Amino acid sequence: LRSIEKFKDHHIVIKVVSSEACIAGHKEGDEFHLDAFGRVLQPEGGEGICIMALNKIWWRVMLMMERMAEGGELESKLFDLPMNCYGAGLPLGACGEIMMKVEVRKA
Repeated sequence: LRSIEKFKDHHIVIKVVSSEACIAGHKEGDEFHLDAFGRVLQPEGGEGICIMALNKIWWRVMLMMERMAEGGELESKLFDLPMNCYGAGLPLGACGEIMMKVEVRKA
């Protein structure tokens, strides 16, 4: 809330940077937007984010929100490292695999 005025016109963007055998159909280049409060926004004419992907990336979103709240650096080597999303058991997990990055972007 300390930084909501500064970031009210920004989105936290989860971007799919690679995809292989994703059962939800997420593909490279897909983006999912959250507002500055962390609420998932409904995509225009698109599909929402899979709960497995959201579960895997939530801590990066929380870290980004903490950085926003303290007015800190939003670019970091940590955010450049993609996070994977997959289940267990099969080589690509039960649901395939996607790699995601998080960034803040002016809406």
